Amino acid sequence: MSELLSKEDVFLMMKSYENNVKYNTQLYDRQEVLVQEQVKVIDNLKDITLEQQKVNTQLETLINTIKDHNTLCNIGVTDISKSIVSSRINNVKEHSKLRYHLVGISGGLVLIIIALITAFEKLWDKSDIIDAVAKFIGVT
Repeated sequence: MSELLSKEDVFLMMKSYENNVKYNTQLYDRQEVLVQEQVKVIDNLKDITLEQQKVNTQLETLINTIKDHNTLCNIGVTDISKSIVSSRINNVKEHSKLRYHLVGISGGLVLIIIALITAFEKLWDKSDIIDAVAKFIGVT
C-alpha cells in the first residue's frame, strides 16, 4: 500500500509551499509597516506627554500664583475690615463727644433763658417802681 506521490501531487505541494511563503512574506512586510507606524505613534505620544508636562508645570505655577494672590487679598480685606471697624468706633466716640458738647451748650442756653425770664419777671414786678422813677425824672 505504499503510495507514491505523483508528479502533480509534488507540484501542488510545491505550489502550496510557494503560496505559503508569499503569504508569510506579505504578512511580514505588513507587520513591519505596522511596527513603523507604532513607532510614530509612540513618538507622538512622547511629544504629547512632554507638552502635557509643560502645561502641568504652568498650571502648578498658576495655581501657586492664585494662592499667593488669594492670601494677599485675604490679608488686605482683613486689614480694611479692621480699619473700617476702627474708623466707625472713632466716629461713634467723636459723635458722643459732640453730643455731650451739644447737651452742655443746650443746658447753658436753658440756664440763660431761665435767667433772662427770671430777670424779666423781676423787672416786670419792679415796673411800677421804674414807672414812678420815670415820672419823677420826667421821662414819661
